[in-house]
Amino acid sequence: MNKSIADKNDGFLTDQLQMCKIQTHLYALRKIKDEFKEYYIKHAKEDLDSTGIFERTYELARERIGQENADYYKAIEQNNVRKYLVITNKYCL
Repeated sequence: MNKSIADKNDGFLTDQLQMCKIQTHLYALRKIKDEFKEYYIKHAKEDLDSTGIFERTYELARERIGQENADYYKAIEQNNVRKYLVITNKYCL
């Protein structure tokens, strides 16, 4: 999907793809077994980095899909998902 969207050279579509990816990765993190989560987070970060830069994506996430999703995205990007979940009392990992 990355290549298909990138070939269109449409910033709006790329932004929408990035928001979809964030939500998909967060959903997956809630569903997969604990033993696979660290591996998954590493690859989720690589996937998110392949289609956007952190600052822009974070701001777009805050505007379009809410602060909580933006903060999860930030935690993935900064490799501190566990710390974020402890601070917010959320269970995911």
